[in-house]
Amino acid sequence: MSNKSTRDCLIAYWANCFVNVALNEAFPLFCMSKQGGLSFTEAQIGVIGTGAGCLFCICQYFVFSYAIQKYGLTKSMVYASLLSNAPAILFPISKLLPTSSWTALLFLSILMAVIMIFNSVFYANITIVTNRTVEVSHRATLNGLSSLGASISRGLAPLFAGSLVSICLSSGIVSSSYGALVIYTILTVLGMAAFAATFWSVPPEEEKEENLTQDVEVVEGMNIVTAAASGEDEHQWPTERHGNVK
Repeated sequence: MSNKSTRDCLIAYWANCFVNVALNEAFPLFCMSKQGGLSFTEAQIGVIGTGAGCLFCICQYFVFSYAIQKYGLTKSMVYASLLSNAPAILFPISKLLPTSSWTALLFLSILMAVIMIFNSVFYANITIVTNRTVEVSHRATLNGLSSLGASISRGLAPLFAGSLVSICLSSGIVSSSYGALVIYTILTVLGMAAFAATFWSVPPEEEKEENLTQDVEVVEGMNIVTAAASGEDEHQWPTERHGNVK
């Protein structure tokens, strides 16, 4: 933990774990609550989970591949943290939709799927970035510490989420008309704090390496166009390109 980059990555990972589990715990309570919630049945909540799971399975690979190719490892990690936390503020909109039709179920399924997809992108990337901050011989210890912190975060999150929902929806301290808005505003603020931790956790060397890789790709692309315009033999391009980049 003496390495600042490692420490920052672990804090970002633990913070996102906490918010993710808190959202997952608060959601069914919000759906089932008859006072300030959606008054959904268990079957309706199951439909939402099924729909979100199907969308996740269909879209996750394509979103992950596109994000990595388009933005690289660290930028896609930061964007994924934002897009897995910020949509939480949209959950109260479901109270404005007719719960007797499929509109609310479809909206919540899509919203949950988006959060699940970008959570998976974030967790995959943060693991790689964190492991790169230490030597290979220290990675086993690092992963053990990372799992320990994540377990504590995931253990505290249900306690926090349950207490928050109880206070906002049934205690009378907060009006039930605004309880859902208060719940998801607090969770979104915590999510933005986790996003900020992720943003500041990117090791400088990782950012420089990605920028260098992008510069090399641009130079190689320019060399290909130049060589094509001058009619040079295509079999000579790789050697010449690498020579020019160096």
